Amino acid sequence: MPRGYDALANKVWERAKILAEAENRPLSLSDLWWGIWSVIDAGELGISLPENVRLQLTELAQKRPKGKVKVGERVKALDIIIQQKCQQQGKMEASVWDMLIALLETSDEEISELLREWGLQASKILVVVQEKLKTSKMPETLPPEVLRSIQTFIINLTEQAAQGQLS
Repeated sequence: MPRGYDALANKVWERAKILAEAENRPLSLSDLWWGIWSVIDAGELGISLPENVRLQLTELAQKRPKGKVKVGERVKALDIIIQQKCQQQGKMEASVWDMLIALLETSDEEISELLREWGLQASKILVVVQEKLKTSKMPETLPPEVLRSIQTFIINLTEQAAQGQLS
């Protein structure tokens, strides 16, 4: 499983692995697609999935991977893209949303076919996900000017403990 993913995104990799194991083949982009939709709430995005797809996603969510699988070349390439984008954005870990955006921006026939079968449009999903990311973003660190202004109030607890100054 790739490093640099948050807990929910790691669950996507696990679910994708289940699908590849079941068919005894390398992990594919469509496996990741199914894995993503098995961990996110489509309704939260205002997206309605077909009943048969929801049932398959529910079944997938109840299974656990058994062993190791090979990772397909397109998946390896997508992982590199996700990691690079996150690095450029200063993120420590990639999220399920980063994965979904990268998949939607990838021109892959398997993903295009799944979008058609599920009655979804990549452009609409991208807009909704990007809007969700904008509204839910919390700063990972405080801006430098804020840190400078509160510097005089910051105490080093480790240093104080070593000096026996904590009570």
